[in-house]
Amino acid sequence: MPHITQLAAVELDTGSLYNTYILPKVPISEEAMNTTGIVVNSDLEKMTVHGREVDAVNIISGLTEFVEWIKNFSNVILVAHNGRKFDFPVLMSTLRCLNMTDTLLPVVSGFIDSLSVFKKAFPGQQNYKQETLVKAVLNTSYAAHDATEDVKTFRPGLGFLYKACS
Repeated sequence: MPHITQLAAVELDTGSLYNTYILPKVPISEEAMNTTGIVVNSDLEKMTVHGREVDAVNIISGLTEFVEWIKNFSNVILVAHNGRKFDFPVLMSTLRCLNMTDTLLPVVSGFIDSLSVFKKAFPGQQNYKQETLVKAVLNTSYAAHDATEDVKTFRPGLGFLYKACS
């Protein structure tokens, strides 16, 4: 199962943003590094994003801080593009492994995969990758594959997306 390397969310009404980088316990694949720009040194202690060193925390700290952040809002629904097949299984697997499911689930009302929503709302697209949809629907481009940019671009309620790399 991939490890979470970035966790970001934005709340629609206030624009409040959460973002943190998380040090994985296993090396990141070459493909994931090329896609996200995230590089972790060989001893898994330092992280850079597009060559710039970032503060990164361990997974328990990152998830605990995230749960504390979402407790500030009521009726939290986590939304992730392709969440059903990727983001939500990775999140739930990580929470189970850390015995932390009881910290997140009581403060979340539900989960929505925006991929399904966009397929119904905008049929016949070339593809349904988030970057392609932003170009087709919003007529703009953005720094895709950065969780913060992903959630700032699509802010459906409490937008939730994170990068998980194997």
